[in-house]
Amino acid sequence: MDRDGLKKYFDVLELEINASINEIRNAYMLLKEVYGDPESIVTGPLADEMEDENHQDILDRLEEAYTRLIAAFDQDRGEPKRQLEKVLTDIDTYDGPALKKIRRRLKVDLNDMALATRIQVQHLINIEEENFTALPVRVYTRGFVANYARHLHLDEERVVSDYMTGFCRHEKDNNDDS
Repeated sequence: MDRDGLKKYFDVLELEINASINEIRNAYMLLKEVYGDPESIVTGPLADEMEDENHQDILDRLEEAYTRLIAAFDQDRGEPKRQLEKVLTDIDTYDGPALKKIRRRLKVDLNDMALATRIQVQHLINIEEENFTALPVRVYTRGFVANYARHLHLDEERVVSDYMTGFCRHEKDNNDDS
């Protein structure tokens, strides 16, 4: 992606040119919320000075900047998708190490993933390390794994099925020991 050619769009979203896709999404959502309400703390004092056309122009520029930047990121994702296809041919079961391998191959940062999925970084690490005892109860872990798979554009049902098989096996083994 030619970030220098997209600088004006980063500027509209008040971001540095090296911003991540999650930073772009967050900035867009925040600015849209701020400028979307003519009575907000930011735009309220300017209401008399700001005409409806100017207000709409700001919203249009935010929308265009977001659309252009997301499109540029989507173009860049073509190569990681091809890499993902290569990685997936080596994977028989979606366990923690396989998920970690896929995430790293796609160059998805754990902190960015935590922001996007709203799952604590430590839970993501526990999923990848199969630290089952540190994960929450089954229903929450299942939801976390589904969200993880969805974020990486994996087959959600298969990932959840494979991962939860190991999780349930661990639960059973621990209950048998009691």
